[in-house]
Amino acid sequence: MPRRHPAAFLVATLLLLPACSSGGDDLASETPPATLSAAVSEVAEDGDPTASSTLAPDGSADTAATGEEDALAAEDSAPTVDDESVATAAASRPDEDVVAATDGRLATITMGTQGGLCPEGVCSRHVIVDEADQAWSASTSAGESSEGEVEAAAVDALARLIESHWAALTATPFEGDCPTAHDGQERVLDLAFAPVDGTGDRVSQSTSSCTHAWPADVVAEIDAAWDDAGLPR
Repeated sequence: MPRRHPAAFLVATLLLLPACSSGGDDLASETPPATLSAAVSEVAEDGDPTASSTLAPDGSADTAATGEEDALAAEDSAPTVDDESVATAAASRPDEDVVAATDGRLATITMGTQGGLCPEGVCSRHVIVDEADQAWSASTSAGESSEGEVEAAAVDALARLIESHWAALTATPFEGDCPTAHDGQERVLDLAFAPVDGTGDRVSQSTSSCTHAWPADVVAEIDAAWDDAGLPR
């Protein structure tokens, strides 16, 4: 004989009572839908007490899954992300180069030497330092080249230092013979600034030790700052 589930027997009894009694209408009225719903919900399909259904007030089955309702409720209560706000916040985040260029300009510095006789001709060596690229590159008249990285803030500080001494570097015209006339060398210096936002012109200014008499103390200070930035000469 198959084994009957006690809860199933209880439900069957509750459902048959109104039909078997002459006072079936009274019993039906005394057995509210809530009681039937509670009883039926205890009966699990295939003996599984977790799989259940409920009865609506009119006695029909309501098969909506509780798990699905919970998932929908959680989705409705989840915070939403405003994509436009995220994009605006990202765009307003300052770039490292922009922070370094405190006056809205990005600097490019060229320092080098030229003059004297080398097997390939006039000797020369130039080092170009670029704040925007945070890099330096060196080249010689012999075709040698090298490159490396440098912090934008270091380039920015070096450019401001050179600019602050520019008047002193160019105040006195050079007199006499340039060392290049006697197989010596001339030092050259170029300082250029370009607007960070890309609008406007690039402004460049140049000087050399044979066009202006560079003060020795100014040259020593610039050279020390150059070396501190880790740049080759």
